[in-house]
Amino acid sequence: MNSERKTHDDDLMVRYLLGELAQEERIQFEEVCFADDQRFEELLAVEAELTDDYVRNDLVGLRRERFEKQLLNTPEGRYEVEFARIITETPAHAPQAAASVIGRQRTHWTAAFAWLPFRGRAFQV
Repeated sequence: MNSERKTHDDDLMVRYLLGELAQEERIQFEEVCFADDQRFEELLAVEAELTDDYVRNDLVGLRRERFEKQLLNTPEGRYEVEFARIITETPAHAPQAAASVIGRQRTHWTAAFAWLPFRGRAFQV
């Protein structure tokens, strides 16, 4: 994938995660993304980067507000932020601190995107 396309795809994924896409765009994205495992893995990576940016205070303004509205609205989202904060703020103790947070088992789909308002056709099945 060339860097221009990757940048566009990353931006699209960020906009999706922050709830910035129009309904039709969101539906199309869900259909494409969740039909392709590699694309889904890329989305998870972008979500992790977005969470890290939030924890490091690199996410500002409206994007920060949208992140808080979308992600911090659920226990799963708060868990992801707490985990990222532990890893970011305490690198010397990260393995032990992370192990204490990981105590819960999460499924691939529900934990990663439980905070998103899936109303698209792809999720009505």
